[in-house]
Amino acid sequence: MNSFTRRLLAGNLLIVLLISTLAGWAACSTNERHRELALARTQNLSQVLERYVASLIAKGDVVLSAMVQIHQSGLSSRRGHSESMEAAAARRFLAETPELGSVHLTDADGRIQLEHGTLLNMGEGRFFQQIRAARRGELVISEPTQSQESGQWGLILGRRLERQDGSFAGAALAFISSQHLSSVFAKLDLGAHGAISLRSGSLRLIARHPEASPNGSAIGTNTVSNQLKEAIHAYPLAGSYVAPTALDGIERINAYRKVSDYPLHVIVGISTETWRDAARRDMTGLAGLAASAVLITLLFSWLLHQAWMRKDLGAAALTLESERNRMLLRNASDGIHILDPRGQILEVSDSFCDMLGYARSELLHMNVRQWEAQASPSSVATEMHKILGQHRSLVFETRHQRSDGQIRDVQIHAVAVEFNGQPAIYCSARDITEHKAIVEALRLSEHRLQLASEAGEIGLWGVDLGSGMAWRSPRHARIFGYPDNRGAWSLKILLDHVVSADRAAVAATIDQVCHRGQVAWEARIIRKDGVERWISAKGEAVHNDAGELIHLLGTVVDITDSKQTEIRLACLNASLETLAVRDPLTGLYNRRFLDETLRQVMTAARRGCFPVSVILVDIDHFKTVNDTLGHKAGDRILQAVGNFLLRQVRDSDTACRYGGEEFLLVLPRTDADQALLRADTLRQGLARLAVSVEGQPRFITISAGVASSPDDGNTPESLIGRADAALYAAKRSGRNCVRDGRAIQALSEG
Repeated sequence: MNSFTRRLLAGNLLIVLLISTLAGWAACSTNERHRELALARTQNLSQVLERYVASLIAKGDVVLSAMVQIHQSGLSSRRGHSESMEAAAARRFLAETPELGSVHLTDADGRIQLEHGTLLNMGEGRFFQQIRAARRGELVISEPTQSQESGQWGLILGRRLERQDGSFAGAALAFISSQHLSSVFAKLDLGAHGAISLRSGSLRLIARHPEASPNGSAIGTNTVSNQLKEAIHAYPLAGSYVAPTALDGIERINAYRKVSDYPLHVIVGISTETWRDAARRDMTGLAGLAASAVLITLLFSWLLHQAWMRKDLGAAALTLESERNRMLLRNASDGIHILDPRGQILEVSDSFCDMLGYARSELLHMNVRQWEAQASPSSVATEMHKILGQHRSLVFETRHQRSDGQIRDVQIHAVAVEFNGQPAIYCSARDITEHKAIVEALRLSEHRLQLASEAGEIGLWGVDLGSGMAWRSPRHARIFGYPDNRGAWSLKILLDHVVSADRAAVAATIDQVCHRGQVAWEARIIRKDGVERWISAKGEAVHNDAGELIHLLGTVVDITDSKQTEIRLACLNASLETLAVRDPLTGLYNRRFLDETLRQVMTAARRGCFPVSVILVDIDHFKTVNDTLGHKAGDRILQAVGNFLLRQVRDSDTACRYGGEEFLLVLPRTDADQALLRADTLRQGLARLAVSVEGQPRFITISAGVASSPDDGNTPESLIGRADAALYAAKRSGRNCVRDGRAIQALSEG
């Protein structure tokens, strides 16, 4: 065995060892990568589900708050409440929020009267006692509970009801079924043996998909792995762990997340076997590639050994071999060319002539500087000098210009040699333009795949800025009302779908992606079928290795449902705010608003040293009207007085219904004399006001008491008390008159 053979064998062993090492490292990396992808997916899904459950509870809480407000409004305006009004409100909220299974109000003993007559009693339950002990405005969430009304398992949300004196009056309850939550979980694909569950703060099972038992008997139990208990104890808000699930014994990689500030946890698990199967498939492919590389190396080495052995045929064949090598050079697949130290062509292969588009006779008179399109002439000279001086091979990439002006990417393998006894540079050029395009396409495909894996159900789109071609995913097409993604698509078509009011802003946002790298926007679109929808979109710029912008990639999602929910909540909040501060009969502010407003005005008056006056108005003989003509007639008179006062007050004044037939006006920056004049003007105006009662005009008179700070008091209580005493003096004086603090003093002296 000669020295060349020994070196060749050692080199083969080294290459095989290197390939095996790289294959082993790639296999380990593949396994870890699939594990990280599985963990990332569980974490993303747990975050999505946490937001969904939190929003569902928030919807239920909004409904409960509204029911509490309706109950309280009934107490304050009618000294009682209307069960039919509350039942109608419950039915309306259930229609608007189908996620809730039921909405009820209980009495103070926990009794619920259903519409068909059935009486349910929750008074003895621990959950009802928790609501009884809760603070005002506190939301209470139950452990997993089986509904007395439907027999279904689920969660009960509760808020405390109070009487006007603050004592416990019952509870507002909303039920969320485990079956609804499980149906939402079932829509998410976690592969074979994946699982999603929702557990309470004590880790009792509320909902799960798939169910651990056919009849759902696991709901309400707290059978969990020790790993989950330890993880939540160490990291209560969010975390991950790997363990066999206690309910079915399947090992999973799990991610959990606490639902907002509620005593709930969402747990998402992907079967360990699922991601390991994917890793094994990748490793099988890697093993095949490594085996192919080893076989190719051995084959190439055998061929090299045979070529080396043929070198010893004898000196007689040397000339013939030289000419044969020249012919091989001429016909080599790579672009072979030999340069002298100045860069002039000495010999060239036909393939290099084809690569540059020149005839052989033309190239033999050309210099490398004439086709080099990337390096400057001085840089070319420096590199050639370096190759000749170091006598070693050099591999690099550059760009060549063809005779027709096209620019091609090439890889050059250059080495210093002797040619006809003179120093020269042997260059082997390979056109890698298509190869680089493939590599760039693969990199873009990988980027798309990564974006798709993160986006899940979100529609994807992309634009090749070089060709102007655009692509989109099938879900993207459906969002815009198309049956599939086979039709033409472009940024112009996208902007045509955007409603005209939003189009300019969206176009400006897309233009900014070149400078900002990433952009996001929300807009309304008109689908192909003419339906208007809301979308949320993101765009991202993709650059090549040279830093040039080549692609735009992005996502789009239909957010119409969430937008409509926002609008409904805003309307509901506005209605609740109106109910909270307005008297429903007269439209004036109620007693609650008066107390807060008068306190603020008195505080400002003390700081700014200005007077505040109040006028307490009482309708004369109102009880007689109610007793003789009925409450409807009384309501007509109350409404007429309320409308009159609304027309007479200034922007800075506040008119309130104080209670029954009494009204109170708060007049900032008004002294006693001005207030007395205002009160008498109101008295005279109301005396001229005719109210139609049962088709007949009826005239109204009032008595009024006036009090002003600081003489009559510096607190809301003292000022109203003084005005009340003045009103009493007006009634003692025969009604249909106005009195102030001086009248009180005269009355006491008399």
